[in-house]
Amino acid sequence: MDKGSLFLGKTVFPNYRSMSYQDFVVSGNYCIPFNDLKKIVKSYVLTEKSGMGMVIVLENFNKEREYSLIWVTFFDINTREILFAAEVSGKSGGSGMAKHWDVGVNAAFRKMFIDNIYRPRRTSNYQIPEKLRFY
Repeated sequence: MDKGSLFLGKTVFPNYRSMSYQDFVVSGNYCIPFNDLKKIVKSYVLTEKSGMGMVIVLENFNKEREYSLIWVTFFDINTREILFAAEVSGKSGGSGMAKHWDVGVNAAFRKMFIDNIYRPRRTSNYQIPEKLRFY
């Protein structure tokens, strides 16, 4: 995002690769209530002490309707209070288990930020991958 103060923090889940994707993909709808989202963010153990954090919380990979549901959440690192959170979904597709659901996560994030913030030139076009640019 071409900001001098923007950096990628350490992962809050050092063992995230050990989760079972099979158990995460469900046939029905599942949503994380906002109060539970607040508890999740409060539980983060971070080395950073101040600033604003952003996290994408995966809610649901819906097998029946083929979509990924996520919370895009901005929070105050010091207090862990949520400043802004939006629940968005994206159509999944593609081959392979991880890529199939990743397409939905990227579509949801794109719908919320690329199309509503970046596309209206609230940032520079060179910061968007070429295949996602609108000319």
